[in-house]
Amino acid sequence: MMVNMGKKTKIGIISLIILLIGVYFGLKAYAAHVAEENINRTVNRASGFVDMDYQKVSVDLFGLDTHIKNVRIAGINRKRAVKIDDIVIYRFDHRGRVPGSLHVGFKGINLDLDQLGKNAAVLREMGYSHIKADTELDYIYDPAQQTFVINKFQTGAAKLGDITLTGRIANINLSPASLPVLLFTFPNILLSQAELTYCDHSFVNRLLELAARKRGQTYDAFMKELNAKLENEIAGHSDPSLKQGIRSLKQFLNDPDTVRISISPDEPVSIGRLQDIKDGNELIKLLNAKVFVDR
Repeated sequence: MMVNMGKKTKIGIISLIILLIGVYFGLKAYAAHVAEENINRTVNRASGFVDMDYQKVSVDLFGLDTHIKNVRIAGINRKRAVKIDDIVIYRFDHRGRVPGSLHVGFKGINLDLDQLGKNAAVLREMGYSHIKADTELDYIYDPAQQTFVINKFQTGAAKLGDITLTGRIANINLSPASLPVLLFTFPNILLSQAELTYCDHSFVNRLLELAARKRGQTYDAFMKELNAKLENEIAGHSDPSLKQGIRSLKQFLNDPDTVRISISPDEPVSIGRLQDIKDGNELIKLLNAKVFVDR
């Protein structure tokens, strides 16, 4: 097509392309510089709690995502640092001390089993030597309404599993003046609804196999005994929803894939009230909790 164009036209088009490329990379570098300044301010603000450094900041102008590469986060004692390949900031409202809106992803969280304390020995018995996890958080906080909506909290790792949580809580004040007393006001927070989804990638089978070994049983013998106990539990309840919940749990344990637990109380329930309930069946009814197994 350019064959039929005049020489000046071709030169003009090529010059325009070069200009656009230059503008793109110029804006990209400027955006990365601005993003790095904001990140440094945030890091300095948190310096009393954690020690953090990173290798590089880049910005995707098309998606407007900020990437922080090769991050190292440690406690103030600088021990047991966690290394993260890439932190991606999709959305960040940095006007307040607590972001009113945040969507961030942590890709490639490298965990040495020794960093997991007492759980390390159990995980090694289950066949794990190193964990590389991904986590994503997306929330919106409305200070006027004092509501906190979790659009998505997901964390997981290969050969383990993925947990995804969505939910809505109310009567929560995250203003700087209220943060020091948040622990004391915690019982007043209201739970409106939530859904937890777990997708297994071999963790449950490994856990059940370990439990069987600990009891000196074969896996089949252990599962036969476990299923008998679950059947007795089902028979001992008259509430259809409780029966269905235990059946779903039994189905998942025998063929682990994806299990969902939904909570939708008739009216918002305070954390304090939940803490006072000692009977599990009463808690399930109050929360209108349901268990679903997806295949």
